[in-house]
Amino acid sequence: MSTDLDNFIVLTTVDLMCSCDRPIIRIHEIFNDRELIHKIEKAKYWDQVDVPILDNNWFVMTGLLDESRFFVLDGAESYDAAVETMVERLTESGQVDDGFAQRLRERERKGTMVFDHSIAIPHSVQYAGDKLVLAIGVFSKPLEYRDHEIRVIFLLGLPSQVAAEDSFLIRVYDEIITIAQDEELLNKLAAADSFPALLRALYRQAGE
Repeated sequence: MSTDLDNFIVLTTVDLMCSCDRPIIRIHEIFNDRELIHKIEKAKYWDQVDVPILDNNWFVMTGLLDESRFFVLDGAESYDAAVETMVERLTESGQVDDGFAQRLRERERKGTMVFDHSIAIPHSVQYAGDKLVLAIGVFSKPLEYRDHEIRVIFLLGLPSQVAAEDSFLIRVYDEIITIAQDEELLNKLAAADSFPALLRALYRQAGE
């Protein structure tokens, strides 16, 4: 007898011996209701990120990241050059479409996407897929740009179909704002020299 699991979350106290295409929440022997609530919250975004098991990291954005979406930009001569480097590699790997770079430039001409707190959030629509694309670029030393210092670039490729009330996109923006307002965390991200180092910097226990 087959079972439709499309609307299910799998709760387990042990490692599963079989694969499962639904969110898996591992419950430890000492039950923590706050941890469970957090993981159920993350399960809402299951179809939009690629994570096999829901961990206890507060940052949902880590499910959007992999090594191909992390950039150490210390050699960039300018902010524009740094963004171009990121976009070029994402385009070559098929994560954004060929017209994405031009749309970003047009968006920048309408108003800068560099903000206070040493971050930039260049963003535009991408047509290579139907999911949000997030890439992070870091500078170990601040890069000067139009009276701003940039330490971290959060590059967003938005799916063409996105509602104003999209809870996942709102969550990612909220996390970026949280990082921007936390100088210690921002410094850890900027100092990351590898993708594992970035993930370690982005780990925050739910409930902290």
